[in-house]
Amino acid sequence: MVEYISFELCKPDGDSKYIKLFERSGEYYLELQSGVNGIYIIDRNNIDVDINLYRCPRYSVKLISSLLESLKIYGWPKTIPSDYVPSNRIIGSDDGTWTLDYKERGKKTMRHIRGKGEFPKEEPYISFYRLFVNSISDEKTKDWFLEGYEAESK
Repeated sequence: MVEYISFELCKPDGDSKYIKLFERSGEYYLELQSGVNGIYIIDRNNIDVDINLYRCPRYSVKLISSLLESLKIYGWPKTIPSDYVPSNRIIGSDDGTWTLDYKERGKKTMRHIRGKGEFPKEEPYISFYRLFVNSISDEKTKDWFLEGYEAESK
């Protein structure tokens, strides 16, 4: 069963968003946030900050977990393309990059995968992308992630 998974995409224009599914006190939550160059303002008292937090039903998490398990994320390369060297920036991310952090319950380590350019459009990556993006209940955020990706990946 998935314990934590986050996916961040920073488009070439610097517009960035992340999706995070995590467990806290036995409940699962899906968090969505927008930022610029991978920098996100976290101020829950400021209504201008665009953070959306949704409680996820356990059956949804079980379904997502079973589908993710078959994609064997722990076997994916650490960087895509293989010659990509992630920036040593302290905060944020580079334009046109993406990151995936994944941890299953019972595993000691979290899997960190970094990529430059568009997210890969072949299996098993495309199945992951569609599954995770389609778990978003916010249509505006879902459209942002799918913009350009769906048409090019067919």
